[in-house]
Amino acid sequence: MKAKLLFLTLSAIILYSCSSNVPEQNKLWLNDFEILKEEMVRGYANLKHASEKENMNLVELNDSTILKLRASKTKEEAQKIIKIFLRKFKDGHLRASIIEEKNITDESEIKEPVVDYPKSTEQDSIALNKMDFEDKKLKTRISFDSISGYTPLSSKNNPFSAGIIKSKNNKIGVLRIKIFMPYWFWETSKSVWKDYRKTFEGNCDGDCQWSFLQEVERKLTNKLIERIHEFKNEGISALMIDVSSNGGGTEWCNVVAQLFANKDLKHLNASFIKHEHWKNRLENHLKSIVIDLENPIIKNQLKKKLRKFKLLIEDLISKTDETCSANEVWEKHNTSCLELIKNPIVSHLPFGISEDPQYSELESKQMLSLNRFSSYEKKVYDGPLFIVQDRYSGSATEEFNSLLQANDPAVIVGENSYGAGCGYTNGGIKTDLNNIGLSVRMPDCARFMKDGRNEIYSIQPDIRVHWNKEESKFEKGEKIINSVIEYINNKS
Repeated sequence: MKAKLLFLTLSAIILYSCSSNVPEQNKLWLNDFEILKEEMVRGYANLKHASEKENMNLVELNDSTILKLRASKTKEEAQKIIKIFLRKFKDGHLRASIIEEKNITDESEIKEPVVDYPKSTEQDSIALNKMDFEDKKLKTRISFDSISGYTPLSSKNNPFSAGIIKSKNNKIGVLRIKIFMPYWFWETSKSVWKDYRKTFEGNCDGDCQWSFLQEVERKLTNKLIERIHEFKNEGISALMIDVSSNGGGTEWCNVVAQLFANKDLKHLNASFIKHEHWKNRLENHLKSIVIDLENPIIKNQLKKKLRKFKLLIEDLISKTDETCSANEVWEKHNTSCLELIKNPIVSHLPFGISEDPQYSELESKQMLSLNRFSSYEKKVYDGPLFIVQDRYSGSATEEFNSLLQANDPAVIVGENSYGAGCGYTNGGIKTDLNNIGLSVRMPDCARFMKDGRNEIYSIQPDIRVHWNKEESKFEKGEKIINSVIEYINNKS
């Protein structure tokens, strides 16, 4: 204890010593660090939860990082110090990347970036790359195809590998969903693009690309539905969805989850930060409500609900202006002011607006990013369901798993998930540290599990399966299926 007090005393003496002893370049790096801390207090959704989860002392972390930045000799060393600082939070969405330096000597050389839209006439791969579609090779850490009784289903034109495991009393379907990122299903995207490019001439602008993405999402969803019908035709007794090593993706995971539930899934609580980022978003929501209130077609009963909704959004906007002192957080470890704002519009509009007969005529419905999936098929599979996860299952995969676990359709099998939780809305919060040369991206939202904890604490399996580093992916698969069969037999 005495040694710790001595360290803190010495640190304080060094930290607040005459600034003239600090080289100019180090002052710039320290200034960047102050900017980062200020923005983390305002824009990092998991600051409080992550520091509690990792039992962090923010004062000690702040002081030690300042000491290291004061003593650093090079820009590269300063970058490493900031990256180590960020890694302490163990948050997969809190990331730093190098800012590429541009060798521009004349201000006249600075030009607005030219948008290189994909064209209907160019090669498929070039067009897809321009829209950020990638041919990703994703790692598999658990495999079931060497298990006795395993028979693969045809993989022709279907990106979701599948098979059936027959045992003495069970016939279990196995479905692999490697990622929830539509941009990474290369062959499916190429197939969709071949037809889509015929629907326009010239450039594919932003709206065109958005429509194309939705076509890819629909195609992928239909491919999953095809798999479900194959399983039904085979007469499976249970279905096992393998999302191990699935690092996440987009809100498309919600559509996929709804395919495997026999009821409408109730979304759990979510929150967002007090920041300009969300204030702007809420102000756009407010404009949508005003448009609806001025629409003569909308009936008075619905307008009454919309007025209540308007008051709610106005209240949320005022809350985004509430400030939290960075000094209180980093110098006194006072995190009480880091409370987030509960999001009332995760999956539906409040006050019964989503259930109103005129809902489809509302401009406000565009607030819900999931609204574009409203016409998608639901409740396609309603039998026993197991989800396989590992420590590399994160982000949107955790949303998928948590939705199905909390609503009871699924039993989670494996180990704890990654603990990435909610990521970014509209790109998230990006802070450029121009002197150090790093761009830091931080999550602006948080999702909560059935027990009220932040998803960064990871999704806990209902059936925990233990394995060690030396075990092969086939041995892990064997353990998983044995645990599932044992669970089914005990239930019967």
